[in-house]
Amino acid sequence: MKNETLKRIISQIKKYDLVKVLRTTDDFEYWISSLNSKQIDNFINLNIEFQEVKNFKSILIDRNLLDCQDYQKRIEAITKLKNGDRCWYLFWRICNKKFLESKNFYKDIEMISKADTVRYCLEAIEEDLFIDSPYHGEDLKLIVEAKDSYIAEALVGVAQSVFSINSPYHQKDMLLISKANHSVNNLVYLATNENSLKDKYHLENMQILAECINPNANEELFEIMTYKRIIQGKDYRKEVEILKNAKSRMNARALYYYIINPDRKFFHDTEYIRSLPSELYYLLDKSPRIFDHNLIAGSNDPDYLNNLIKISNMDEKLVMHYTALLMNPYFISNQYKDFDLKVLESITDFDIFMDLYTLIYKGLEIKDNPHHQSDVILLSKTVDSKIRKWLIERMTNKNNNNYDYDIEYITKLKLDLISDKIKEEMKYYLFEEKGINDLKHREKLESLLNGIMVERQNSLLEYLNKLEEELNTKEVEEPLLVTLEEEQVSNKKAKSRVLSLFKKDKNI
Repeated sequence: MKNETLKRIISQIKKYDLVKVLRTTDDFEYWISSLNSKQIDNFINLNIEFQEVKNFKSILIDRNLLDCQDYQKRIEAITKLKNGDRCWYLFWRICNKKFLESKNFYKDIEMISKADTVRYCLEAIEEDLFIDSPYHGEDLKLIVEAKDSYIAEALVGVAQSVFSINSPYHQKDMLLISKANHSVNNLVYLATNENSLKDKYHLENMQILAECINPNANEELFEIMTYKRIIQGKDYRKEVEILKNAKSRMNARALYYYIINPDRKFFHDTEYIRSLPSELYYLLDKSPRIFDHNLIAGSNDPDYLNNLIKISNMDEKLVMHYTALLMNPYFISNQYKDFDLKVLESITDFDIFMDLYTLIYKGLEIKDNPHHQSDVILLSKTVDSKIRKWLIERMTNKNNNNYDYDIEYITKLKLDLISDKIKEEMKYYLFEEKGINDLKHREKLESLLNGIMVERQNSLLEYLNKLEEELNTKEVEEPLLVTLEEEQVSNKKAKSRVLSLFKKDKNI
């Protein structure tokens, strides 16, 4: 390189304040050593006011731009972009080689100059797919004319999608998004989803999301509109229609669980749970836990479509537990399924509903329970929540001894008037195996009801007193010394007396 040429390069670097861009001597030497003669000529012959290029001066030394035959003219065109506030640093995207080689370069620059901000247009031209797109011009125009930044960014995403560009829906999708009046994230996802773009209902689905009839269900609608198994299912359009009309966000989520049966649902869907309003979060937190690992999709139930409607209309505070039962394979095949659902659907009280859910869920472990229907009715009519808890505990115990008596006994209790000590003893006889099977079960519970504590087992003193009484009724002659044989006989007699006492005791 001639000295004169080098001097002119240095002069230009100083003129356009590029010292800060090149920063170090190593950077400078690397840059200048990589330039060809065309690039050098373009740079040293650049003749434009510094004020015109100061905001994007770094691109002046870009090798792709320097390699353009019309370098000066391109710089002059770029200076027309006065809409780079807060995004001048993005101007390097103009130097995308594919964009510089495009026949639409000047036309695009002119179009971009009309946008409120150059940001999203620069984002678009960074992608080669957008440059080569057959919809390039009309897509850029929509981006430029976007009514806000959210719409502009959404349009860029679709304009750069190979799936959208290669589909028959690209133009209509872009136009639909450009006119949207709400959040468009799901619209973008749907417009660029491969499964959806193969769906004959794609445009109809886009319109459903765009109209935003029920914003509560948009996320769930998107999920089923892009789920291949659901798209190919026989109830697909009915599922979309019912979900679209779900009356709340909670109902929509329950429908989504019922339709798809995702791996993480109910209490394990933590992201969704945390998004709930505080009131619903609190209610769900204090309700019985739903275990979702053995549940199945709703389509396994012959009443699937009817159940979808029920879930859609269910009280949002109750819908999750209601849906969990409908997804339980043991409940689906249970003989009391229809009966239980009818009762549950009639309950509006949150606490009673949850207690009924607990009873029904735990009761699935008990086969051929003859008490089930009467238990459900009784529990549904029991106002006292503490009594309901005791009833559930007894109703879900597999031991049927004294069952009818125990249930009636519990319903008569006034727990607030009973001491803790007495209540603990009552629990032993009502809920524990040994207590339920106690020979004096009823007698002891009645004593406790009257506030009288009872011994759980015959005391040693009681035994000794009975034994003493038995001994006093007979003349017992016991030698001072006995043989081994006599001792064995004596032990047998003692044993016989003990057994006889127990036999008598049983008849008391």
